Amino acid sequence: MADNAYQKNVSTASRDDAEAYHSNFLVQKRGLTPQEITDYYSQWGASGKYDRDLATSRYMGPTHAARAIGDYFVSNKENVRILDVAAGTGKVGQE
Repeated sequence: MADNAYQKNVSTASRDDAEAYHSNFLVQKRGLTPQEITDYYSQWGASGKYDRDLATSRYMGPTHAARAIGDYFVSNKENVRILDVAAGTGKVGQE
């Protein structure tokens, strides 16, 4: 499913957006070791592209995650608190 969404987004995106989707997709591949993931995020952050690639206008993962979580708390959303730990952007908690 992620592969299909990735292909769709890349095929219709601008070059900058396609590069951002690609960067995000690479770190979510199955089979990566914890060290590979750590190294990837370290390099991505050091490149200065992490914040640009995951800008709110481009990266919708946190919005989709927050909506999915919200569906479980229909009658009590205003009292629910979510601790967004080690997700990188902190955007799930903001949503």
